[in-house]
Amino acid sequence: MDGHGAQRREEWFWGLLVAALSVQLAAVVAAIRQGGVVVPLSYGLGTIVEGIVVPLGAAMALRAVLRAVAERSVRRGLRTVLDQWWEYPFIVLSYVLLAEAYVWGKVFVPAINPRTWDGLLAAVDRFLCLGVDPNVALLTIFEGARPAAVLLDRFYGLFVPSMLAVTAWFSTDRPARRKGFFLAVSIVWSLGLWLYIAVPARGPVFVQSRLWHDVSAVFPIAASTQLRLLENFRSVMAVLQGRHALIAPTLGIGAMPSLHVAAQALFFLWCVRLRTRWRTVFLVLTGLTFLGAVATGWHWAVDGWAGIVLAVIASIAGWRTVSMFEGRGPGAGPRQPEHARGSPETSR
Repeated sequence: MDGHGAQRREEWFWGLLVAALSVQLAAVVAAIRQGGVVVPLSYGLGTIVEGIVVPLGAAMALRAVLRAVAERSVRRGLRTVLDQWWEYPFIVLSYVLLAEAYVWGKVFVPAINPRTWDGLLAAVDRFLCLGVDPNVALLTIFEGARPAAVLLDRFYGLFVPSMLAVTAWFSTDRPARRKGFFLAVSIVWSLGLWLYIAVPARGPVFVQSRLWHDVSAVFPIAASTQLRLLENFRSVMAVLQGRHALIAPTLGIGAMPSLHVAAQALFFLWCVRLRTRWRTVFLVLTGLTFLGAVATGWHWAVDGWAGIVLAVIASIAGWRTVSMFEGRGPGAGPRQPEHARGSPETSR
């Protein structure tokens, strides 16, 4: 395929992704309106845009510097990140559409599907763990290991900024990987949202008040955030009852699946495909996130397993997209020299 034809195919990819995410957002808004709520999409838009533009810009700068140092050429450093630069606005637009659908859909799950499945998920957990409650078991373990609990609490609290940073880093990779990775991200968060809607669940601490009090003594950072989400959930319920209340769209409650675990697992699987040493780091981070999700009471254990399944599905779809645009299989070497040794996608 000539260069013009290849670019048209890439433009079609971004056009279809934006169209699909736009349809998803429209579907979420329509579903919420069926519940009697009008969604003010402009509310929080600035925060969402900033959430991707800042880390994306930082990732581009860092990647350019690493390449310039490795190649001793500023020009090559700039070419690394500016290759098919026109894709970056599509990444930002796609992220905004995805994030808007996600935050509003999640926060208004009670308006779309008021049923809850926490009882069933708790029963599944006990069945899989041979009668043991994994939330209580892990919390008990960390009660006796306070230094580890402090570290886990702080680590789990850093999920959002770290997730955005890693997402931005992989989204500035060479064009084929850029498209494949962002498609994988879109799949994880989109399927996760629709599972929130199909299988509504609040999570252990939100349905077991005594557990929250126990969690607050061991994981104060998590407990503080949980309290904010609970207050926001009460505001959502007030709005659904026709009363006036302020709602923070980014503070929605949803347990099934754990997208904290799903995101870390996706990063791990992506690094496995890239055959980079960073896969070990993300494997450890995935395990710690799984432990944190259950120990802090945010999630049922089965939520974490569901998140891993989502990550596997998204990784396969993402890398098939990479292969489609590169015309080669997983782990194939680049068409141009790799970036500086030590970056997540190039360390061998």
